[in-house]
Amino acid sequence: MGAIQIAGIAEGLAIAEQAGLDMKLVLEAIETGVAGSPQVIRHSRRMVARNFAGANFTAALRHKDAAYAVALAESLLSAVPVMGRAAAQAYDRAKAYAPDDDEGKMIEIVSRAKAGKAK
Repeated sequence: MGAIQIAGIAEGLAIAEQAGLDMKLVLEAIETGVAGSPQVIRHSRRMVARNFAGANFTAALRHKDAAYAVALAESLLSAVPVMGRAAAQAYDRAKAYAPDDDEGKMIEIVSRAKAGKAK
């Protein structure tokens, strides 16, 4: 669940940034909305500020946990665990980019503008 939440908030924040939204208002909406779990709030603030000091969980560790969760889901469920797989794939990219850095650095991967698009 954590991998899905963090990967999702990174992608959502990246879209908001690329769209030129007021990130203070975006954070306020996240913090007061239904998606505002303690983990989402903590990571969204750090991602917007690009403040990854004091990492307590790395991208490599989050990828490992997500991969274990996907394997378990695949062994128990009849349907493919789509969200879990997507999160594991996202953390595979984050692990390749910054394996020993804070998992929140995923924002730096997903926030890159599409080729030919100016920020």
